[in-house]
Amino acid sequence: MKPLHALLCLALAAAGWTAGRRWHPGAAVPAPVGNTEPVSAPLPASSSPAPRGTPGLAEKLKELAALPSTPDTIKEATDFLQDFPPADLPVVQAWYAGLPKGELKDAVLAQLLPVLARHRFPDACALVNALPADNWGAPRSRTEFQLRLVEEFGADQTPASRESRLASFPAADQPALRAAFQLSRFGELAWVDPVQAFSQLASLPEESRAPAVWGLFVSWVHSDPAGAAPHLLQLPPELQDEVLPLFTREWGQLAPRQVAAWVDSFPEGPRKQAAIVGLVHGLSEGHPVDAVAWAARLADPEARAEALKTAWLGTGPYFPEAVRAAVVALPLPPKEKAPLLQSPSLEDTAK
Repeated sequence: MKPLHALLCLALAAAGWTAGRRWHPGAAVPAPVGNTEPVSAPLPASSSPAPRGTPGLAEKLKELAALPSTPDTIKEATDFLQDFPPADLPVVQAWYAGLPKGELKDAVLAQLLPVLARHRFPDACALVNALPADNWGAPRSRTEFQLRLVEEFGADQTPASRESRLASFPAADQPALRAAFQLSRFGELAWVDPVQAFSQLASLPEESRAPAVWGLFVSWVHSDPAGAAPHLLQLPPELQDEVLPLFTREWGQLAPRQVAAWVDSFPEGPRKQAAIVGLVHGLSEGHPVDAVAWAARLADPEARAEALKTAWLGTGPYFPEAVRAAVVALPLPPKEKAPLLQSPSLEDTAK
């Protein structure tokens, strides 16, 4: 089983960046994806930068490019370019092209791309297609930028229009882009109708199935965990082992008694152990004494020691006396309890 923090990262990535949306509890059902307004007429081509309506654009951009690439500089540049007018595209494009590879250039692209896509869609595609595959290790890959162009921009958002935009990207990028597009569509369905999405898991390509499952249950656990639980147990065993710790962690933060009763109903075995690992993480956020008790039920000594640390590191420091008493009362060998009892905060409570 992978470490829980890796599972969480993968699950969040699966729920991931899709046209700037995230699954989260309590949010309204998202509107149909994309800009449904007609695209503005293309700007006339120009061989030299045009002046900005507000004088001083080129000088300001030159000044920004000369500054060290720090978080403050990046914020200043993105704030300055926020919703800039289409008439400034020639100047901004030329400035962007001259920037060295790095965080500033990636941040500027995020501001430039929406304006460019609405007014010069072919130029936007060419700009994104020219990115390195890993986009310098930036938060958004070339595939993610391409997916954004497919989903957000265009005269309409009909399947035919989206298919046309998908086909406009290089053949070498098509497999990754189409897989990302299919996963994005699945994610939208999972948000609105998780039961229907669950029924379609088998139709997804095998390589997309695991991230789809993670994304589905990350969303579902926040909207209807009791309804999601029996569906999770219908997954193949290897996927259950991957998803269970994440699911019980999230559910443990929302309804600790409910999830504890569910986990307690499992027969002893690997599945129950995986569920307990996640439950300890979830309970540690507000119920460290209960987390300690569940951690002690892990059969593997190394996993148990790690879970006891987790139980303490959540909100344990806010309740040191209660946590110390819980650890002392555990039916474990003294050598297993000693590392936790010797932590400075718990030692103080014994004086």
